[in-house]
Amino acid sequence: MEESKATPFRFTWRINNFSKLTEKKLYSEVFCAGGCNWRLLIFPKGNNVDFLSIYLAVADSTSLPQGWSRDAKFSLAVVNQFNNTSTVRRDTKHVFNALEDDWGFTSFIPLSKVKNPAEGYLVADTLIVEAEVLVYSVQHYSRLDPKKGVASSETKLSEPVAAPPTKQDPPEARKSSPDVHTISKNISFGKTTDLDARLAQRQKKLSFLETEFSRLSKEEEKLEAQIQLLITQKEKIVANKKHVLADLEKNNEDATKDLEEWRNLESEIKQANVDWLGAKEKLALANVRWKLFKEDLGLGKLNIS
Repeated sequence: MEESKATPFRFTWRINNFSKLTEKKLYSEVFCAGGCNWRLLIFPKGNNVDFLSIYLAVADSTSLPQGWSRDAKFSLAVVNQFNNTSTVRRDTKHVFNALEDDWGFTSFIPLSKVKNPAEGYLVADTLIVEAEVLVYSVQHYSRLDPKKGVASSETKLSEPVAAPPTKQDPPEARKSSPDVHTISKNISFGKTTDLDARLAQRQKKLSFLETEFSRLSKEEEKLEAQIQLLITQKEKIVANKKHVLADLEKNNEDATKDLEEWRNLESEIKQANVDWLGAKEKLALANVRWKLFKEDLGLGKLNIS
C-alpha cells in the first residue's frame, strides 16, 4: 500500500436555495485531498430520518482499479453563520474501499434546527457545509484533473450538483457510516461511536429524570406532611370553635338569667319607691296631726288655768 503525504484539506460547500431543493440527495463538486478525489453527499430531507444526513464519498470509486482503498480521518460540519461556536462538527475515520465508498452521519443535525432561521444555520436560504480531510494511506491514487491543480489547505466553494443515476449508486451496495444503512454485516466503528453517543445522551437524560423524580417524590412527602399538619390544626380549630360556641351559649343563658333577675329587682325597686313615697306621705300627715294635737293640747292647758 502506497503512503500519502497526509496533507489536511478543507472543502467548503455553499448550498443555495436549500429550502427549495427537491432532490432526495445531492453531491458536491469533486475536490482533491491526499491525491484522491472526494465529494460530499447530503440528504436535504434526511436519509429516512428527521435529521440532515451528510457523508464523505470517494468520487471516482467506480473507475478505480480493483483493490483500491483510502485510509482517512475527516470531520464534517454544518456552519452556524451567526455564531461559529455553535457550528455542529463531527469527526471520524474510515478505510474507504469498493464495499464502503462513503462514510458519514445520517443523524447529523435535526432538520427542525436547520430550517429555523433563528438558529443561524440557514441564512438567506444558504447552508454551508465543511469537510476537513486528512489522508493517511492510499492504494491506487486517483487520476487528478490538471485543471484543479494540487490540493491545498485553502477553502473551496461549491454549488450543489445533482446526484448521478442510481445505477452508479445502488442503495443496497452502499456501506457507510453509523447511519447510512441499518443493515450491515459488521458493526462499524462509526456506528458504534454514534450509538454510544446516543446511549450516553439517553442515559444522561434518564439519570436527570430519575433525579427529578426523586426530588419530586421528596417534595410530595413534604407536602403530604404539611397537609396532614394542616388537617390536624383544622381539627383542633374546629374543636376549639365548638368549645367556644358551647361557652357562648352557656354565657347567653347566664346573661338571660341575670337580665331576668335584674328586671325583677328593678320591679322591686320601683315598688319600694312607691311604698317609700306612700310612707313619706303618711309621715307628713302624721306630723300635721301631731302638730294640731299639740296645739289642741296647749289650748286646753290655757283654759284650765
